[in-house]
Amino acid sequence: GFRRGWGGPFWGPAPLLYTGAAVGAGYAIGRRGGDYYGEDPYPQPGVAPQQRPSQLVVRVHAGSGLRDRCWTTRQDVVAEVYLYIDGNLFGRARVPEVARGGGGDPVWRGGRNAVALPLPPRLDLARASLSVQLLCANVLMQDQLIGTTGQGCAAVADGQPRDTEVGPRGRLTWTVEYQPGLDQAVDARPAARAQPPPQPAVYGAVPMATAKPVPAYAPPPAYEQPPPPPAYQQPPPAYEQPPPPAYEEPLPDNPFVPKS
Repeated sequence: GFRRGWGGPFWGPAPLLYTGAAVGAGYAIGRRGGDYYGEDPYPQPGVAPQQRPSQLVVRVHAGSGLRDRCWTTRQDVVAEVYLYIDGNLFGRARVPEVARGGGGDPVWRGGRNAVALPLPPRLDLARASLSVQLLCANVLMQDQLIGTTGQGCAAVADGQPRDTEVGPRGRLTWTVEYQPGLDQAVDARPAARAQPPPQPAVYGAVPMATAKPVPAYAPPPAYEQPPPPPAYQQPPPAYEQPPPPAYEEPLPDNPFVPKS
């Protein structure tokens, strides 16, 4: 059949193997070139509290005695933080820094070992809890779970490092800091602001012309009920007819008057 100059058919398995190897190497280099992939909710220290909501800043420091899920070399460990409110997942974030070659005792050097999780307005921290999952970073396959730890936010959100047990084996040192935002600040409405004290006059008082006294306001007279209309009277008839004459009996004949 037709063969290329380099000694193999252009449709054979060799080009596919070379292509797969190149893609895998490029993906590995990309993963090694940056310590983080995915969204980046890293806290920004320059943002004022008035410009952001309340949030929890979670920092991972070090682990000890963890399972090592890597077959060949010491595993790279990544941490994912999950925020639950009333038992329901509200937010998640992945720590940007990866503990390279940490194996069962990873250490995050503190460069980008924190994530910020925004909170709902005026949230009671007793309703919130945190879960931290430690994963073995894998180049070509899905990351494998090493272990999980967690605590209620009200018990740990004080900025102090805590060492908690990781199931099924090991321990993790991490810190949770609560940062109140605008929703937890003092009432900033204009009506609630304190009025500034009056400033003393710089110049001497200028006498003002005495204004004429304003007469006292006289209330309007009480409302008087109008008189009732006159009772209805029968109008007189337009034409009055004379009453008929009374009936008169005819006089008797006068015997002394001759009849005609």
